[in-house]
Amino acid sequence: MSDVADFDGSWSARAEAADVWLLAETVHSGDGATVAVRGELDMASAPALASRLRELTTLPIGSLTLNMAGIAFMDSSGLRVLNECRSEAEAGGMPFSLEDVPPVVQRILDVTGMAELFRWTPPA
Repeated sequence: MSDVADFDGSWSARAEAADVWLLAETVHSGDGATVAVRGELDMASAPALASRLRELTTLPIGSLTLNMAGIAFMDSSGLRVLNECRSEAEAGGMPFSLEDVPPVVQRILDVTGMAELFRWTPPA
């Protein structure tokens, strides 16, 4: 796994193990931050994303959005990361939302009854 801080302040992480990978890119805009993720959010990749999201919830930003358009697979480890980040952000008064949530993630949120806990939008 490697973490890369780009010159423009964005951040990306790539976790690779056999066929499992996740790429996360952070873009700061206005008083908020959006993290766009692509790949598989599972027990192999979730710790890196959790660490980054936790770090973002401690910054003086007005909102945090996770763009999930590129997620091809998510398991319960990914769901745990989403819920922990939501809880931490809300405890600090920071709005947290999911955008462009693909059907594979919508199904997990619906089946677990957690869809109502998140502010989220389906793909455009």
